[in-house]
Amino acid sequence: MIPNAKGGASQPIGYDNPEYFDNVDSRFTEYVAKNSAYFGDQSFTAGPVYIGAIVVFLFVLGLFFIEGPVKWWLLISSVLSLLLSWGGNFQGFTDFFIDYIPLYNKFRTLSMALVIISFTAVLGAMLVIKQIIEKP
Repeated sequence: MIPNAKGGASQPIGYDNPEYFDNVDSRFTEYVAKNSAYFGDQSFTAGPVYIGAIVVFLFVLGLFFIEGPVKWWLLISSVLSLLLSWGGNFQGFTDFFIDYIPLYNKFRTLSMALVIISFTAVLGAMLVIKQIIEKP
């Protein structure tokens, strides 16, 4: 919910954040400037997928108030894309999709499955806002 709370993009810290060096000893400035804020397993990243707290709140609210089958395919596709984005952290599920779902092994990176959640969360938020406006 908080952007860059657990790291960020893999670009060096000193790339566009000169305020980071205000409290750094001058002997370590160059070392800190060359390190990145990202500390995960991927070799590089442009940063995490960020949806926003309001959209997430409206999406969860929509899971309770949206009627009909739309709610269920939004929930199922969101959960499925989350599970797929875990890749090696949920190896059995990933192996099943690689072995049995055509062209799934052609994905460049499994974390791209998070784009589906970005879409479904915004769509769910829009649907709940529409429902609130139409049926106050």
